[in-house]
Amino acid sequence: MLPGLLLCVLTTGCATMVNGRHQVLSVDSYPSGAAIEVDCGDGASVAGSTPARVRVRRAAESCQLTLNRAGYEPKVIQLTRQESRATALNAVFGVPSAVVLGIVGALVGSTVNGAETGAEIGVEAGFDLGSLGATELDKKGGGWKWVPGRIFAILYRIETTPGDPADPE
Repeated sequence: MLPGLLLCVLTTGCATMVNGRHQVLSVDSYPSGAAIEVDCGDGASVAGSTPARVRVRRAAESCQLTLNRAGYEPKVIQLTRQESRATALNAVFGVPSAVVLGIVGALVGSTVNGAETGAEIGVEAGFDLGSLGATELDKKGGGWKWVPGRIFAILYRIETTPGDPADPE
């Protein structure tokens, strides 16, 4: 029985195992050479200049990029968090938990409240614990993805008059 319970624990969090806790975004701009500032809830930090590949935390509550280049208006890109497709694999891992807890339920008792068998309750609880538990675990890591995953931004010149101190030329 212990190996079965161990299997249930080890087969959870599939999306985190598949995707990892970070996502790499491709960021480019026209003109290139814009500084990329990333803020995923833990304070803004410079992550390079365009074109670049930027690493962001999947579990962050919010995430935005700001592109800055002298003489151009800053461009703010608010990323949208979506559930990763790999999270759907967690339902597959609900099946081993359902089998193990179904057997345990059958061994413990044949009826509960005169209606449901222990096996039925065990299967339902096992599936819930296996799939929902894994999904909740993934919400702290690989269960999320940020979109868009590829970013291309056009930066617009700041309108200045000749001789203006803000004029880069």
